[in-house]
Amino acid sequence: MILQIIKSHTKFIVLLFVTLCATSVYAQKMEVKSFKLSERTISANIEGANKRIDQNGEVAALIKVQTTETGFAFEGGLLGIVDTKQDVGEIYVWVPRGAKRITIKHQKFGVLNYWYSTPIESGNTYEMLLSTPEVPNIADKSKTNSGQYLVLNIVPKNAEVVIDGKNIDVIAGSASVRLLPGRHYYEVKSVYHEPKSGYVDIVDKKMVLPISLTPQYGILHITSNPTGAEVYIDGDYQSAGKTPFDTRWLTAGSHTLQFKLPGHKPRTYSVDVIGDGSTKEFNAKLSSNQAFVNITAPDNAEIYVNNEYKGIGLWSGNLLAGIYEIEARKVSHRNSHIDISIDAGDDKDIKLPSPTPIYGGLDINTTPIDAQVLIDGNEIGSTPDVWQNILVGEHKLQIIKPGYKPMQRTIRIEENKVQTLEFTLTTGTDEYDPVPSQIAPPKKSISRGYQGYVETGTSLGASDIWIEATWAFYTSHGYMFNPYIYLGMGIGYEIGAVGSGGFCMLPIFVEFRSHFINPNKRRHVPFGGFRIGGSAVDYYTSGFYANLFFGYRFKPKNIYGAFNLSIGYQTHHVYGEETYSYYDDYRWHYEYFGWDGYAHAATLRIGYEF
Repeated sequence: MILQIIKSHTKFIVLLFVTLCATSVYAQKMEVKSFKLSERTISANIEGANKRIDQNGEVAALIKVQTTETGFAFEGGLLGIVDTKQDVGEIYVWVPRGAKRITIKHQKFGVLNYWYSTPIESGNTYEMLLSTPEVPNIADKSKTNSGQYLVLNIVPKNAEVVIDGKNIDVIAGSASVRLLPGRHYYEVKSVYHEPKSGYVDIVDKKMVLPISLTPQYGILHITSNPTGAEVYIDGDYQSAGKTPFDTRWLTAGSHTLQFKLPGHKPRTYSVDVIGDGSTKEFNAKLSSNQAFVNITAPDNAEIYVNNEYKGIGLWSGNLLAGIYEIEARKVSHRNSHIDISIDAGDDKDIKLPSPTPIYGGLDINTTPIDAQVLIDGNEIGSTPDVWQNILVGEHKLQIIKPGYKPMQRTIRIEENKVQTLEFTLTTGTDEYDPVPSQIAPPKKSISRGYQGYVETGTSLGASDIWIEATWAFYTSHGYMFNPYIYLGMGIGYEIGAVGSGGFCMLPIFVEFRSHFINPNKRRHVPFGGFRIGGSAVDYYTSGFYANLFFGYRFKPKNIYGAFNLSIGYQTHHVYGEETYSYYDDYRWHYEYFGWDGYAHAATLRIGYEF
């Protein structure tokens, strides 16, 4: 009876025995192949989906269990397990700091107790490679399988794929390879992304595996106030860009940003980049590192700042914070200077002392005596005499006496020395006028003070109220604030024709004029300006007057003043009336026409400044 029962259930008993043996083998072969601290420990500690807090309020450690199987249960002993999450090819297990072991349970593969080989620290990421035995296909052993395709759809599309140690080509974000049945190991990695790896079992069907790598980079949108600052990242000697701009991909973690902008203090900041692929805004506030200074030097002395020429008589501008030597220089004078410390934002008015003149002496005697002596065109006395206060350097000496030939030569005066000269004059025709005004006057340099202009020219009309060619005379007098800016008042006189009648215009105006280049440095200088005011006296032209002009200034050698040539646009109020008469039907007829508007004209002026 028992033998019959055993015979009738032989197949069932054999199948049950094989299954129990296979299960036993699975449990024996499930093991941890490796356990190590991940190279990218930041992933457990970032803001977002991968961050967990344990029962002690600390950031939990993350263990990435790499396996293709599912259905595992995890226990952590007394400290427990914080959380678990199934992902493609791996399982995320969060454990508290100080955990010593983990228990892994599976319905097919049994139970595995594993003691951590590396201390578990808060916020770190660890990688565990879990090996499980292959599941034999007991139902159908007679079926053969020559292999099947594994297709990986990858984000990002430029990731690198390695399967069983061999690189696989990735085209447009997809990689495909034909593999033999069994278990295969894959790795997917890309710059600035967290790599993924795991096992996949190939059977008799094509397998499609989507893999999306977690970004480990961030982008900074960097701005500054004021804009235009150069930004250097992590000590790089090359600028990453000029604000505002977006950075390249930056690795997750802390980075240093150094801002440099001329006239401002350099600033260095530390900023944390979250490795989730997002863009973070960062604004830097830069402080000025300069002050506005106004420097004046008496007697039209030249101004130098740290041995750099700045101007004559007056200079205004910005200086960086620091210590400066400011000098007033003048030929045949000892320089005056002051040392001054400039602090950021501390604007200053600086007045330099006068340069000290350096003198020598001159002793001149002539035969006959009583000859007129001129130095550089200025009369200083008559012979014989000794002059003690002659500026050192080269001078032009002239000896003049009526009825005698004048004498002229170049002399050099040295400090604290008296140069003795004797001349014998010969009778003859005067070649030089003894009047000092006929000798070349000194050159005029422009600084602060009075300035005057006179000019004449013409205006050519072009409007509905036609103005024919006119003649004009203008003069303006005012104040030169520096070599560039002039402001004054003036009056003009202009005569011409309007309609069929004549007119005269007497404008009174305020004038603004500006040199575009320092006229003390160049003989040829462009300028521009405007006049605005009103005209009176004449019936036709009473009312508003304005003139906009641009021109060219020319300073000849040995001439005190300078010449100006300008063109411009002029407008002024014009109104009046005309009577038109004609004879018809045995009597005279009269018609009246009036106008009220503005006349427009192009102007051409030539003038002289003094």
